[in-house]
Amino acid sequence: MTGVPTTKLLVAEVPKEPGQVQGTYPGPIYDDPADQDNLLLKTDPSLLSHVSRLLKSGFEEFTLEDKDVNCHFRVRLSERNGDTAPFYRAFVHDGFNVYAKRYLGTAGCSLVSCQNAEMRSCYYRFNKTGENVEIEELKIEMTSYHYHYNSTLKCDDIVYYPVSFTSNKFPLNPKNYTFKNDEKRIFHTLIDNEITQTDKQYVRYKMNLPQTELLSVGIWGRIYRKDGKGDRDVIDDNDEIHAEIQNSLFGVHKIDKD
Repeated sequence: MTGVPTTKLLVAEVPKEPGQVQGTYPGPIYDDPADQDNLLLKTDPSLLSHVSRLLKSGFEEFTLEDKDVNCHFRVRLSERNGDTAPFYRAFVHDGFNVYAKRYLGTAGCSLVSCQNAEMRSCYYRFNKTGENVEIEELKIEMTSYHYHYNSTLKCDDIVYYPVSFTSNKFPLNPKNYTFKNDEKRIFHTLIDNEITQTDKQYVRYKMNLPQTELLSVGIWGRIYRKDGKGDRDVIDDNDEIHAEIQNSLFGVHKIDKD
């Protein structure tokens, strides 16, 4: 939504099956980028707890891991051409994000702009000026949780998306990147003289053209089967309200206090 008085909130009927939207819907909606200057970026406070690495000018190839998520980065950055040019930091995340006091499972591999070398300055919406850093090359290979099909809900229990956000608050044009999420990899681990097989999803993101206006870019995963398994300290007061909403949508819902 834009930061102007004509901003409207569009409400859709839910739930609906992914990829099977029926009926008419308005759009596409175009917003003048100048109108969006009245909006502020809301920084994710959990970034400080993520595994990360500050990037340097030139070419780097490295791997970051967080629990069951592995991110392999190939990055080439130009020299910073001014004191106000952004820094970039690579992040990997395997855990939860809190939405409306509910813990939802998420995973990600991303590059994020920062105002300086400190993690607390991420992420940073830099001014669109001549002082910038060009991301000349970027390839991300993510090894993460393998999804399973839920025959009841008729959808996968995990979904991976290509994500990007530029200084004008638009995503990258799909022509500017390649995203592949069609490969499963099998890993074998020897534990107590027994071989355990683990299926992993192999997701790839490759930038096709150099970019100078990226605030964030990467792969984001929504791990539905982990929902509600995080720390419950901040959400107990909302359990009854959310249970009533879920009852109205799906029928009987039992709250697990354990």
